[in-house]
Amino acid sequence: MKDLYFTDDDQFGYDKGFNVAAAFTAYDSEDKWILTKDYGELYMNAFAWGPRPDGSFFTERRRLDDHICSLEELSFGGDPENHRFFPVHSASAGIVKFYQKKFLCLEPDELFIYGDYNTAKTR
Repeated sequence: MKDLYFTDDDQFGYDKGFNVAAAFTAYDSEDKWILTKDYGELYMNAFAWGPRPDGSFFTERRRLDDHICSLEELSFGGDPENHRFFPVHSASAGIVKFYQKKFLCLEPDELFIYGDYNTAKTR
């Protein structure tokens, strides 16, 4: 580990291979979304901080836009140009395909990070 290896000018985004998906399942026979609002929510946040141009500082925690991942996004069929992930390992392919409607994908323009926990600004 090297502290401050990445600066706040180093941005890693979807265009460079950064991608995230998350799912919620009971590993049961239900293949559709099961998490109801009365029980809770699954969503992803971006947390950022740093200086503004006027010299003041900000912190921001913002909910990121997501949608149910398509089979094509999860690298099953369709145009390989639309695949967003590496091919799923054959041992997991059946489970991922069955529970596909339980996976949330982030929008590509939301997928970026920069800096590290110790830099003046980060996300």
